[in-house]
Amino acid sequence: MIVTCDPPASVGGIEGRAIAYKDELSKMGHLVTLVTLVKDTNDWQTPPPEDFRLSSNPASVFRTIIALRHILKRNNIKNIFFLSGGSTVIGVITLIYSRIAGLKTSLLFYGKDIMQAKRSFIRLLLLRTSIVLTDGVATNSLFTMKLLRGLMPVDKKMTVLYPGAYISQNSDEVRISTNRQYTILFVGRLVKRKGLEYLIRSTALLRTRFPDIRLVVVGNGPELSKMKELVKRLNISDIVEFTGELRGEELSRRYASSKLFVMPSVTLEDDVEGFGTVFLEAGLRGVPSVATVSGGIPEAVLNNITGILVPEGDIVGLSQAIETLLVDENKRRAMGEAARVRTIREFSWRTSAEKLLALFE
Repeated sequence: MIVTCDPPASVGGIEGRAIAYKDELSKMGHLVTLVTLVKDTNDWQTPPPEDFRLSSNPASVFRTIIALRHILKRNNIKNIFFLSGGSTVIGVITLIYSRIAGLKTSLLFYGKDIMQAKRSFIRLLLLRTSIVLTDGVATNSLFTMKLLRGLMPVDKKMTVLYPGAYISQNSDEVRISTNRQYTILFVGRLVKRKGLEYLIRSTALLRTRFPDIRLVVVGNGPELSKMKELVKRLNISDIVEFTGELRGEELSRRYASSKLFVMPSVTLEDDVEGFGTVFLEAGLRGVPSVATVSGGIPEAVLNNITGILVPEGDIVGLSQAIETLLVDENKRRAMGEAARVRTIREFSWRTSAEKLLALFE
């Protein structure tokens, strides 16, 4: 059973993992039940992609635990993987029950989880307790593993569980953009950590050198109105497009028609980019990335090989990196090809699913 607090119907790296793992594990012959814990729900069961949707509201803890116990018994579940939410009250109670019932469990942690837990005594206590109770622990990057090490018992099994990309039969085809415009793509939730403000300011600087430059922003979030106001204030509304959330073929088309993918993430007091699945999505289509030396990004983007990394918050450095790849087509193509080959070889969802299964061995 896979349990997550991030509904697959939403857009994001964790949300995408839920669907990818269920699909891949099912193809490998495993029966997978996907349970989502959400704050607002009046319906306990929903259609796919979630098999069950339960309340994570503190007032519904008892009812949710009873429902989880019923799901475990009815579906004869032997293994529980917490994709997220393992260190919540419901997660810890479920881990206690699993210990008593003889079920195997594993937890996946992200940089944000750990940073926020360290700022709260209750959250830190829950996190430490969940680690003690579970059989296996995974992190989304080596960076996150380092954050977690000081909280880990020395004998606890631990591994890095990188995200993946959907590798199809035509993934071996080079997807170089034929768009004549200098199109830069950003994909992500519009929150401060993603650093969109720095990309917008860099785009304004680059406009003089590249009159045909265009920035496409895919995603929604609390920073949307602020970013639109910044674009208006910098007088670049004619070259910046906000598309909202995109999925499937439309999102794929945006990647394929872009020269570069750029996400200049920054580290906040309680949040950090643990890895960045979007860099793999871009790389799979032969699009190199420009990003920052932040969190686990250097594991997703190899500096001067699959893209260029710059310091956090460095608008001039970001502009120079983007300019380098816009001007030098050979370098851009070489980095894009390196990103594509690396993604296919190292970051398939099948590889990630196999590592997930190894947590229960």
